[in-house]
Amino acid sequence: YDPDGKLDGWLYFYSVELRDGNNRPAAQQIATVYVAQDGTTRLVPPAILWDLVPVKEETDPHPEPDTGATEAFLIREFVLPLREELSRTRAQLAEIKRKYGVASLNRRIGELNDKLIEYSMRGDIPEAEIANAQRRKEEAEKRLEELKREIEREQTLSMQPPELLGVARVFPKPQSGMTPDAGIEAIGMRVAMEYERQQGRNPVDVSAQNLGYDIRSESPDGTIRYIEVKARALTGDVVLTPNEWIMAQRLGDEYWLYIITHAGDQPQLQLIRNPASCLQPTQIQEIVRYQVPQSQWQSVAQSA
Repeated sequence: YDPDGKLDGWLYFYSVELRDGNNRPAAQQIATVYVAQDGTTRLVPPAILWDLVPVKEETDPHPEPDTGATEAFLIREFVLPLREELSRTRAQLAEIKRKYGVASLNRRIGELNDKLIEYSMRGDIPEAEIANAQRRKEEAEKRLEELKREIEREQTLSMQPPELLGVARVFPKPQSGMTPDAGIEAIGMRVAMEYERQQGRNPVDVSAQNLGYDIRSESPDGTIRYIEVKARALTGDVVLTPNEWIMAQRLGDEYWLYIITHAGDQPQLQLIRNPASCLQPTQIQEIVRYQVPQSQWQSVAQSA
């Protein structure tokens, strides 16, 4: 189940592979499609599985969605864009090979051809030396043709049928005592987004993508803040998911925890940079969450 109570549907985990004309893997990725009860479908990170809790119940009165439709969505929204992006990258690499590899072989062939013309005009060159130059020219021509074919094959990308690895049924089950409030969360996001704009940064709400943070905010100098927003109606402990805590550890100083207290009346924003370096949350075994006591996060937070 989803302890945050936001997911109610199915997660489809696929293995996706693209191969080039040499029949070598060009891309191999895991992709996850979430299909909600109302039929809405979207891509989510495979790491979303870290934030879910296993349940013993296996029965579900709702029929599983059509896997054909799910696979069609995956191909349209994930595989085709992946192939397009990879095609652009392969085209750039092909241009480099043409600029240097093909051009170098053409120069070599031209030099050997000039030498053979010179030998034919002089008439005093041993036959063995002429034959050797002719052999080197033919080898260079052969390598040139092989390189051209290889470049073309590397740009030919074929899609393999996606392999369904597994399906997970996700039920909403809010955690007792810390049930998320959509209204309070919306206020927290609005406060955080407004603050970022006031600081001259360009924030983008990515909370629906389950990336382990809610906002990606870019400064004019190109630096990025990855911001997780926690809003409370009054104040108190905050809870981080495993994915959020892992991203905090991975991103270090680029990861920020924005805590909005008293969101219901007078929102107050407090900022914690690199929370993984200054917080020591308690892992909640039952629901796989990390709880940060109010006294601890307040001691390191900076008021905005």
